[in-house]
Amino acid sequence: MDILKEIVGKTIGRIEGLEVESQFVDIYFTDNTKLGFTHWQSCCEHVALNDFELTTSLDKIVGGVINDAREDIGEAGCDGWESFTWTFYNINTSKGCINMRWLGTSNGYYSENVDLELAKTN
Repeated sequence: MDILKEIVGKTIGRIEGLEVESQFVDIYFTDNTKLGFTHWQSCCEHVALNDFELTTSLDKIVGGVINDAREDIGEAGCDGWESFTWTFYNINTSKGCINMRWLGTSNGYYSENVDLELAKTN
């Protein structure tokens, strides 16, 4: 199941947590679902939103229909004792784009991935 393919055609109702160093970003849709970007931290790891870019203001993107969404795993490597992984999310809507860059670091023994979950809301 490719969660990002499942959100194509959905309309954005609101977005929460879109700020640098956030560990949780939620995109709520008008069909009472939400897409959560997160990582449940464990010892010796850290995964958070490192940076983001909008092609227009956030309040203008709300109400946009998602045309395309993709994930790209960027450079992964090791710098001394620390391992790192860049993960990029590009969400293209009818009203603008959201580009997120997440950075995961660890001692090399823990996950550095962003977890995605599509869930029903009330």
